[in-house]
Amino acid sequence: MNEIIAIEKKFYSNFVDYFIETLKAFTITQKELQKNITYSNFEIFEQIQSENKNVIMMLGHIFNWEWFIGIAPILPFENKFAVFKPIKNKFWNKKIRYLRERFSAKAISAKDIIMTMMRSENKNDTIYFFVADQSPKKSNVHYYLNFLNQKTPIFIGFDKVIRKKELGVVYCNIIKLKRGKYHIEFRRLLPENKQFKEYEMAHLFFQELENTIYKNPDNWLWSHKRWKY
Repeated sequence: MNEIIAIEKKFYSNFVDYFIETLKAFTITQKELQKNITYSNFEIFEQIQSENKNVIMMLGHIFNWEWFIGIAPILPFENKFAVFKPIKNKFWNKKIRYLRERFSAKAISAKDIIMTMMRSENKNDTIYFFVADQSPKKSNVHYYLNFLNQKTPIFIGFDKVIRKKELGVVYCNIIKLKRGKYHIEFRRLLPENKQFKEYEMAHLFFQELENTIYKNPDNWLWSHKRWKY
């Protein structure tokens, strides 16, 4: 119980930091972001491009994912799509779209991204940014897996597209070093054999995310009601 209370206190502290940093994201410059975020394993992108593949970058709701889009200008891809989930409030929906598009990416709604990916040629010129641990609507639940010891419904659209288009997949492990300072480690997710089997990609992503959360449990967005059903 003491451990849970300690994690809870750290979570609320990180959540306040997230809120302040998100507001800062409206005005922060690319130069400032580069001072606050470091990266490792950047050569993964060159490796995938040498295979003539487009890339999907996958991350969870790890603080601060809103600053993550700042990497877009330094990625060697012509087309960059940042997925966002539209919200009913028109004011905040416009603001979220603005944040996704501040740094040379094009915002695209979650309901349109799968079709866009399916229609795009797989020729190493396009990258997609996915926050992939969203909870689907109850009517859209088609698959469950074990995540943090809970039976968890997940979206499976990205799993299908990755298999169909044979995309290169990169997991983004976000590490909070201290207030306002982050490190992002890129890890390529590969199938056991030559091509991903059905749901293999989904399991790999949630295993990576689970490992990230176990190492720093206070840095994940526990308040987004992942198990609301």
